Amino acid sequence: SSRPARKSMCLLPVQEQLRILKKLEKAVQDYDVGSLEMLLRRADEHGMRDMEPKGDDEDLGSDDSAGSDNDENGVSLQASRHLLAQLQSVDFLLTGIETENAKASGPNPPMASLRRLENLTKQFSRISGDPAELAEMNQVLQQGLVRRRRKKSVFLSDDPEELAMASR
Repeated sequence: SSRPARKSMCLLPVQEQLRILKKLEKAVQDYDVGSLEMLLRRADEHGMRDMEPKGDDEDLGSDDSAGSDNDENGVSLQASRHLLAQLQSVDFLLTGIETENAKASGPNPPMASLRRLENLTKQFSRISGDPAELAEMNQVLQQGLVRRRRKKSVFLSDDPEELAMASR
């Protein structure tokens, strides 16, 4: 006789689960709300759970040629859900924006900070929608892009990510 399938069992192959976790790690680093929502929804739809830190999981990560060197298990689903909840708080967003503004104000701001600043600003606009504050935040982002390029126009960049950000 056959047993009924358990709802808590993940139906995705391990490599696909690792791909989702890798993309979640990037979304967490970038404060990318849209990607977090989509990836967590996909994980939930397939019954994915956080992997237990065992020797087998470390072996799986080492077999993946695109594996992360940062952390043996990468980001957890629980940590991703927690960040997504924090990204719904105006206070959290303003603190993050202030932090990334400070990084973006330097002479050669890291692209990661500009990406986080853009995503935090976008989320802030969804929640708050204060046009004056948004205009100021977008100006800081654009100035950061210009300082990063050290050219008169960021549109002279060969970096597709910089061009995309500048044209938004």
